[in-house]
Parts: sequence; C-alpha cells; structure tokens
Amino acid sequence: MACTIVGDLTGGSVPVGGGLAFAITTQPIGAQVNWTGDLGDDKHIFQDGHQLTTRWDTPGIKTLTAQCESDSRTVTVFVTPCRILSLTTSSSHVAVGQSVLITANTADTIPPASVDDAVPARKLEWGGNLGPQPEFSGNTLVTHWEDTGEMFVTVACGGNEPVRTMIIVS
Repeated sequence: MACTIVGDLTGGSVPVGGGLAFAITTQPIGAQVNWTGDLGDDKHIFQDGHQLTTRWDTPGIKTLTAQCESDSRTVTVFVTPCRILSLTTSSSHVAVGQSVLITANTADTIPPASVDDAVPARKLEWGGNLGPQPEFSGNTLVTHWEDTGEMFVTVACGGNEPVRTMIIVS
C-alpha cells in the first residue's frame, strides 16, 4: 500500500523567535515522513517525522514540505519581525538625577529582545535622549538626566517604526 498523508498542514504567521508545531497523519499509520524546505533555526522532528516543532530567527516567507513516498503537503509560514507593543515607564515625571526604568514590551509569545541580541530582527534600537549613563538589560533601560525638560526616548525592533515615550525632568 502506498503511503498517503491524511489532511492538510496549516501555516500562519509567527513573530521572529516564535515557534510552531506541525503534526502529520499517514496511511498506513506510522509511515516515515520526510521534511524539506526552511525548517527553521531550532527544529525537532519526532515520531518518524510525524511531528515537527521549530522556530525562526529571521523574518520572511518560509515554505516547508512534508513528504511520504510520492504524497506531499506544503505549508507556508509568514515570520514577521518583532515589534514594540508599548513602552512602560516607572515614572513619567522625575527629578534631576532620579533614575527611571523604561521597559519595551514586545509580543509575549516570543523571547524578549535585547539591545545586544544576536538576531538582528529582534535587536532593540534605543534612541532619543537616553541620559548620560544609560544601562540596558534585556528589554529595559535604566537612566537618569542631569538637566530639566522633556526627554524623549524611542525604541524600535526589527526595522519597524519606533515607539516613543516622554519623561518630564524637573
């Protein structure tokens, strides 16, 4: 009996660093399934190829194919660059010299980005008036200012438009 794949594969969209899982059913049950295409940066194939879990570190259109003898199914996944959902500040009004914590909130389905992330599509790009000695840790910036006024801080991720917040220093 020739091997056939039962049903279709479902793709979708996932942010950079996010993962997906795929499952295949074959007839006869347990037949070997081989995967080809852009299988991702952290792929794991289980149960004679019937299950694949993976994630991607680069944005773009990813095409994967599962094949069982002459039968195959192809799925497309759209991997989007990370984006900043919002900025959270410990205070929007501080005194000169007082520290403020600013957190860049990314999609919680992916690992946090950071200023020194090895994956360019997840690297945070901080800008604006970051103060005299900004300290970065993961998705956070801790800083202070030595002058009064409106201080604007921006952050972008994956080449998307930056998100901006204002801190008033008095």
